[in-house]
Amino acid sequence: MTASHARHHVLWLVVGFLVGFAARAEVGDAAWEKEGREYVAQLPPLAIPDQPTLKVGPKEQYQDVATAIAALPAEGGTIRIAQGAYEIKESLRVPSHVALIGEGPETRIQMKERVLAHVITNADHAKGNQQILIRDLAVVGNLDSQGKPPVGHPTQGNDNCRGIYLDRVTKAYVLNCFITETGTNSLRADNSQDVVVANNAEKHCFHCLNFTNCKAIVVAYNRVVRKWSGEAPYFNNTCDSQVFRNCVEGMGMDGMAFDFQSSRNNIHDNMVVASALSGILLCGNAGDNKVRDNTIKSSGRYKKNPQDRVDGIYLRDASRNTIAGNRCVDDQPTPTQRYGIYISNAACQDNIVSGNTFSGNTAGEIKDLGANTRLQE
Repeated sequence: MTASHARHHVLWLVVGFLVGFAARAEVGDAAWEKEGREYVAQLPPLAIPDQPTLKVGPKEQYQDVATAIAALPAEGGTIRIAQGAYEIKESLRVPSHVALIGEGPETRIQMKERVLAHVITNADHAKGNQQILIRDLAVVGNLDSQGKPPVGHPTQGNDNCRGIYLDRVTKAYVLNCFITETGTNSLRADNSQDVVVANNAEKHCFHCLNFTNCKAIVVAYNRVVRKWSGEAPYFNNTCDSQVFRNCVEGMGMDGMAFDFQSSRNNIHDNMVVASALSGILLCGNAGDNKVRDNTIKSSGRYKKNPQDRVDGIYLRDASRNTIAGNRCVDDQPTPTQRYGIYISNAACQDNIVSGNTFSGNTAGEIKDLGANTRLQE
């Protein structure tokens, strides 16, 4: 089996695991939270040694995480971090074959005020790293100490202040983490593949989940609540990936966005609520994606929207996508979701729209300005 086939095999195993749960839980409820924990428990282990296992805590050999990372051998190892607050003055740089494991949200890794740095990143951005696990931690930026973004509709964060930043990483898991108050993305991955981001909570970050030039990404069972801007996720030239069973609330831009030739992605069974712009955006020659069985609720809440997209699902310059079985609804007292599905220009070609349901859309269910759209409602 080739590496590419192996990646796709793992992704379809992920989908198969999900099927048994679909009828048992609504995204965002207690049963869904239980599903997320069970999904994480089913993931195959990474190639990370159990030994050495170094312990960090007030009563342990190591008092801080960076010192423990530096003490690991070249072959890697596991670092277990006790509950407590660990303020850092520079990024924690994680080498290959290393696990950082806390004891839940009470294990708090926090960047010192006014330091412009990612909280956690991989060690080698030039040559890359592999086999990294980050789990059961609170990752806390210092956004409030740097001052709040401008009033209105902010678009500028600080790109040096992400919660977790992965660059040229192959095979990584970010699991069961709480990420908050980051100067820009809660998590960003560039030039990476085989990354699973699952069962995390991101709240009050300037932007949310961003993947650029990546492939074989899994984004599953995350709960994301915005403070200012961003999408969860935003895909830029990111392909062959799965985005499912996420609960996305109140994004300051689109709820989820797939842009710049992001293709062959499967986006399904997500709940996207109260985004400022559209719930799900496909644009920039995004093609051959499947957008199915998502609930997009009460989108388009940015009243001074200059983007002209306030719809459940919005397509621009996006072709050969399948939009099926989605529920586009607005139940606000004064609805803001314009069309359930808006195919906005003739550069959208050969899309299939099938079996979607609509309620409360202010202008209508479907607006189709595309070419050769197959409407099968």
